[in-house]
Amino acid sequence: MISIIVPVYNGEKYLRKTIELLLSQPYKNIELILVNDGSTDSSREICEEYRNNDGRVKLINKQNEGISAARNTGLDKAHGDLISFVDQDDEIDISIYELLSEAIKSFDFAVAGKQMQLINENSDVVSCVDYNFEEKIIHKNEIIDLCFNTDRKSIALHLWNCLFKKSIIDSSKIRFNTNLRFGHEDTLFNIQYLQRCKKVHVVPGIVYRYFRRVSVSTSLKKNELYLNDFNHYVDVVVNNTAERRVDKDILYTYFLRLGVSLYNQYSTSKKDLCSICEICKHYVPGGTVSYRGLRDYKALAFYKMMQWLFDLKLYYIADLIIKRIK
Repeated sequence: MISIIVPVYNGEKYLRKTIELLLSQPYKNIELILVNDGSTDSSREICEEYRNNDGRVKLINKQNEGISAARNTGLDKAHGDLISFVDQDDEIDISIYELLSEAIKSFDFAVAGKQMQLINENSDVVSCVDYNFEEKIIHKNEIIDLCFNTDRKSIALHLWNCLFKKSIIDSSKIRFNTNLRFGHEDTLFNIQYLQRCKKVHVVPGIVYRYFRRVSVSTSLKKNELYLNDFNHYVDVVVNNTAERRVDKDILYTYFLRLGVSLYNQYSTSKKDLCSICEICKHYVPGGTVSYRGLRDYKALAFYKMMQWLFDLKLYYIADLIIKRIK
């Protein structure tokens, strides 16, 4: 059985469509766990309606604590041997669980393609990107590259197009980090999970459409504490990969990329660039920009320049370059 965990918070505008898609798919052996995270609109009533009409629907009502806590609550109550995560305002392909349940047989993790759309305040599609992967079996010694996106294909950066084994989640006590606010809790969950995997199955086909809405997306809102989040994220990732002895240059490049991206999104303070530099150097001493972490000569040149400017403490020039190529 697949336990599908859907955090719900003031989702009355989109919730019915998402639930209908999940319940009407041909794969029937599911439990749909709706975690109402203190909604103040009619979301609770919508969830109750579906719970009363379909025995596969479970409803958990809780006080508002955020999406990570809601997902953790869903994990605590899940009875399926497989786990899936869906957001309340996204769309699934009708064949998602037929495909992924077959793909995860003999494997620890299955992942298929996704489509990501950016939606503005007027509900217009600003951008639409398809991530469709070739079929591939990834063994334990290659999983680190998957975790840190060294091929730049974003295969394992998100939750929704993946299928997990509950036995691995429970035995390793993996849960979502409730301290993160800038939207990388899903990537961190995947990194922690993938560290415990021996074989991963990547399959072709887009099975999930993710809508990043400017009006509601947490990761698009101003976050004045993003440096605290970044420091915490780096700390947890380093601790979770310590036993794997990850190439320090891959780690350094990954953190530098993320830090510059967050700075570009949230900050105008040159002091923040200094902090990002110090965090990267503190957790990955001696690290340098790695081509394996970029797979693109232009990106390699950019981050090599960033490292050089950081080392010389030329944060004003680094800021001008970052904003110029935004």
